[in-house]
Amino acid sequence: MKKIVIIFSAILVILTGCAKSHDKERFYQLHESIEAKAWEIALDQATYTDERAQESKPTETVLRLKVTVKNIAAEELLFDTTKLKVTDSEGEELKIYPYENMIEKISPKQSLTGYSYFIASKKAPYHVTYTYPITKDTFTWEVTPEDK
Repeated sequence: MKKIVIIFSAILVILTGCAKSHDKERFYQLHESIEAKAWEIALDQATYTDERAQESKPTETVLRLKVTVKNIAAEELLFDTTKLKVTDSEGEELKIYPYENMIEKISPKQSLTGYSYFIASKKAPYHVTYTYPITKDTFTWEVTPEDK
């Protein structure tokens, strides 16, 4: 019985160590693409921009992300950059800025480049997270915007 307890304890220690190594989140960088089931996604650029929607309220700072997406699935799919989640260095989630955010149907093997806009806090670096809707797998880029 003691041997079983010792073996079980050793296995538990090993598994706990493996679980802790997965707790460290890997952050991707600009131009580094990820493969998320049906998509290949890359953040090409992060900048603060003066671009504004005419009918919107004045906003101090807008973060613009340039995103390149390739559909690697066998059917046409919708990609919506407003589904990206952006948090600042203090963990606060940025709100979407209603401008020319990319929401496009993309054919198989087709690549598109578009933008996503967020009301920025100027508390960089930012973490940009894409969550694949079916598996809930997450992929996070760490970006520090260039000034205009």
